[in-house]
Amino acid sequence: MKQLLNDFYDRYFHDEESIILVILLALEISFTTPPFGLLLFVMKGVAPKGTTMREIYGSAFPYMGCSVLLVFLLILFPQLALWLPGM
Repeated sequence: MKQLLNDFYDRYFHDEESIILVILLALEISFTTPPFGLLLFVMKGVAPKGTTMREIYGSAFPYMGCSVLLVFLLILFPQLALWLPGM
């Protein structure tokens, strides 16, 4: 398993910052994914009375889609992770 991960890392990532960013985004997606997304229950706690979990799930999907797209872009182009800090 370690060799498989090392091969994946060597092929797609050239620095530690880009893989760390992908891992953090994957964690964000996992905390937002229904039905057990921790962040969804936090949103339920701060939402106005009468807000249903279905409404919260529906409003979370566009943000999850953007995060998934960003993960794919960072896997395809890892140099994007360091573009802005390198300026």
